[in-house]
Amino acid sequence: MYDCLCSQEQICEMYENLHDGGMVDQLRRFEDILVSVIKDVRKQQSENDRLERSYQRYVRRITGNSHRPSRHSTPSVSLL
Repeated sequence: MYDCLCSQEQICEMYENLHDGGMVDQLRRFEDILVSVIKDVRKQQSENDRLERSYQRYVRRITGNSHRPSRHSTPSVSLL
């Protein structure tokens, strides 16, 4: 969590520096990069969620359990 706050502060500081320095072209590019990074993170999170659901279905199938395991207590299964 600390790293996240530090990164957020650095991003805010960079944005303010670009804005205050009148660097319109660099500010626009910075904004475009941030939007792209946010989209990539959301896409990755969506893929992680999809893989987690798929894994949980797999675990239920191989263990014969019909109940859904909670999101935070996924059983460990050796795939070897």
